[in-house]
Amino acid sequence: MEKAELKQLLRESWSRSTSSPEWRSKWRKDICSLGQSDITSLIVNEYFGGLIMCCNTSLGDHYYNIIDGTIIDLTADQFLGERVVYFNGIRKTRDVILNDEETKQRYLLLKASLFQAFEEKRQRIQNKLQMVDESKSESVFINTNSKLDTLYYLKYDNLNMDEELAKMEYCSKTELVLEPTNKNCLFILGMLFANGIKIKIINEQDLSFDETSKSFPTMAHVWSLLGNNNFPSPDYSNVKTGLDNRIENIKRLGVTPSKIIDNPLDNKIFLICPVRNASEEQKQWIENLVKQKTEEGYIIHAPHLHTRQTDMFGGYAICKQNADAMASSSEVDMLYDSSSTGSAFDLGVAYALHKPLKVLNEEVLSSKNDDLITIVCSWPFNEPVKSRQMTI
Repeated sequence: MEKAELKQLLRESWSRSTSSPEWRSKWRKDICSLGQSDITSLIVNEYFGGLIMCCNTSLGDHYYNIIDGTIIDLTADQFLGERVVYFNGIRKTRDVILNDEETKQRYLLLKASLFQAFEEKRQRIQNKLQMVDESKSESVFINTNSKLDTLYYLKYDNLNMDEELAKMEYCSKTELVLEPTNKNCLFILGMLFANGIKIKIINEQDLSFDETSKSFPTMAHVWSLLGNNNFPSPDYSNVKTGLDNRIENIKRLGVTPSKIIDNPLDNKIFLICPVRNASEEQKQWIENLVKQKTEEGYIIHAPHLHTRQTDMFGGYAICKQNADAMASSSEVDMLYDSSSTGSAFDLGVAYALHKPLKVLNEEVLSSKNDDLITIVCSWPFNEPVKSRQMTI
């Protein structure tokens, strides 16, 4: 559970009965955190560890948490905008707080209410997943009327990409079944990457990956840990491999999944093309294209020439460099190759960024039977704008 999700569930669980006695008479649903700081800090500590702190405020003693050096105060909104001064806080232990019988009873009541709220949410999710199974619909949007909704991908057929892109505007995290050779899955993955959405891989234990090599399972593993607020744990017990250590290092530097910012240059082109399995003929064709476009005054980014292919993070750094280069381009050109899975991911990024697309070897589209043919042939961001009711 993430802190934002816990806060949402706490808001459903706080009540007049869990508010401290001195504030109970003034408790209202619109300021439901009033009088809840002591028992809430215990809940946060139970889930995430760290320190429990207490400072003096205009409302009296106020409890909050410090986790990995960051102040976490889930009940600060009870001050209605008043600035809370945390620097005078002192550390409190669970035993000291729970030594008061009244506080202990409110804490147990809040825990019970929180568990009930969690179970109700779990049941809602299960019902949604059941609907997916019964209707064969392929994605589920868990709507809680906030920016913290979760998008689930279990299958990848019959998806309307405009609808999926719209859903991504309202979610911050996704749980998905990763199918590394399914181009529809990789297209969705590219869209999620461009939107900076955190992911959790439902079937990660079923996937095999080599932490020293580049692959979509390894890259997705890195992506999931970069967005996981519980990694690393306070005692670093879940940092187990060399790759985990590298991920922990860059998280300390502030690297997290973030939305790719579109900032195009008029004369820059990004080329989607095969890289790892490109033939010598394709490589020569690309080099000739780059030379020609450069002479015409364009800046062209061809990944196998201009993106550093050494990557200690399973391909995550490559994907980020490519996505940033695409964001700074005004057009995306493509050398279509039905065998290139990386191109499917890049197409997803281009779709999320609303980039115009030009297929340079368009003649191959009519002769190939490929999952992405429909969306490439009906690309909605070219002029004139074509129908955006696309299903792949």
